Parts: sequence; C-alpha cells; structure tokens
Amino acid sequence: MNWNHVWELFKINLLYANPQAVTNLQKRQEKKKKANSKRATYRGATVLNWSINIAYNRCRDLEKLVELRGNCEGTRDFICLLYRHSLLHQNFSEEESLEETINLALKMKDFGYKSFDEKYIETVTKPILRYYKNFVQAKQDYEKTDKSITFTKFVKDKKCMLWTNAKMIKELGITQEEMEHMLTLFNTEEKNRRRRNNYNPNARKEEYKKSLEKKGKMTKKEEMEICIKKMKDLLAEGLSSQEIMQTLNIKKATFYRYKKQIKS
Repeated sequence: MNWNHVWELFKINLLYANPQAVTNLQKRQEKKKKANSKRATYRGATVLNWSINIAYNRCRDLEKLVELRGNCEGTRDFICLLYRHSLLHQNFSEEESLEETINLALKMKDFGYKSFDEKYIETVTKPILRYYKNFVQAKQDYEKTDKSITFTKFVKDKKCMLWTNAKMIKELGITQEEMEHMLTLFNTEEKNRRRRNNYNPNARKEEYKKSLEKKGKMTKKEEMEICIKKMKDLLAEGLSSQEIMQTLNIKKATFYRYKKQIKS
C-alpha cells in the first residue's frame, strides 16, 4: 500500500468536506518544519562549540587512566591515538600534539620496550592528522549549509573519526572503578552513582536563597520574622490591631497568627 497516495486521497476528500481544515493542516506542518530547522541549527552549533571542552576533559581522563594502569599494554596505541586527536581539537599544532603524546607515553611502564618508542608513537598517531583535517574542512562546509541537519549527521561520511564516550569506554575496557576517577568517560551507572552521592537536600534551598539575594528579595520566612518583629514593636507602642494591620499591610488572620507566635 502506497501511503502517499492514501494521504493525497484523504486530503482531496477533506478538501471537499472542509476546505478550511486543509489550510489549517498545512499551516501546522509549516510551523513544525520551521521548529525542526531551528532545533537542528542549535544542535549543530552546540557540537561545534562542544569540541574544545570535551577534548580537554578527555585528555585529563586519558592521563588519569595511564596513571591508574601504569602498564597499558593492549590499549597503549589507542590511548596515544585518542590523546593526540583530543589535543588537535584543542588547537594544538601537529608538533605540539606529538610532543605531548610522547610525554604521556613516557609515563607508561612499557615505554621503550619492544619498539614502543617516539618513532613508533609518531607512526601510530599519524593517521589522526588526516582525520582532523577532514573535521576542520567539514566545519567550514557545514557553516555554508542551511543547517537543516545536525552537524553529527553532516560529518558522518566525512571520515572525521569522531568517537563517542561509549565506544571509547568499550575499546579501552574502562572498568566501573576507573570510571570513578573520570571527568567524561563514564556510563549511566556511574552518572547515577555520582548523583546519589552528591545529593544534598539543602542544596535547592541554598540556590533559592542565592537567587533571591541577587534580585534583592528575601525568603518568606525572613519576611515573616521581620514582620513579627515590627508587629511586636507596634504592640509595645500601644497601637490597635486595626492600625497595625494597616501599617504592615497584613490580613486579620495573619495578624492573629503572628500575635499568637509573639505570645508563645
């Protein structure tokens, strides 16, 4: 069954029955297309700005991984490749990225053993230069488009070699214990654990107080305490309940509730 033909027949039938309904339907479809286009543009811009920040965090994670493992045999090539790739995304030059990658490799216990030396690292990480150049070119090409699709989809076939956190975790074999030390290379389980550990029941209250302070306002409890203090002074002066309510601009029920608190 061709659903396009069915839809066209439905619209024709609807047109004869209610012409205004078709017009309204077309307007809704146009609005939806515009909204999707805006979201795609936003997501594309986010990916472009995200690159440096995520690359920096990944470098810190890879450094920590080398520190925790010491001997990275089996994953050392991939670690060096990822590390240099992340440095390039932080606008390091080819020479600087290679130098920093070698410095990372020096921290591995098996450096200098079985041909694992500076020349080997340069050879292993050399392909990443081409992938990064493809990424830079893809960014420039994407800026010239109408951004109707996301940047992630746009670079999919551009040979930019962009790894997701999940893929990196799998390839590097990062354990749950190691994820506890990571800035960005962790799974949903570790994310939920951090949320549970960092949960503070008073955190929202503190944030709310800070937001009120910025606006020059007070919490309701603080306002009530000030009002009760003023009311206590006015009662001491011998003012009537009606005069106090007018002065403090409070209702009768509020007045007697505060008065009860003063007496207690």
